[in-house]
Amino acid sequence: YKGNVTVIGRHSDVALYSADLASMDIEGGGANVEYNPSDAQGYIRINATRLKAYHLVNKRS
Repeated sequence: YKGNVTVIGRHSDVALYSADLASMDIEGGGANVEYNPSDAQGYIRINATRLKAYHLVNKRS
């Protein structure tokens, strides 16, 4: 046993991740981008079609 390390925080001035942009909790959407959850319905329907077809194919096997 050689010990362990615990990360207690990170910071970078050139990080690609932005908590403001990723957050959907900020009023008006992340980084003032309007996000409406109903916009995801089309994506969900398309994926559901693919997943239903996958299930039908595997159900027969």
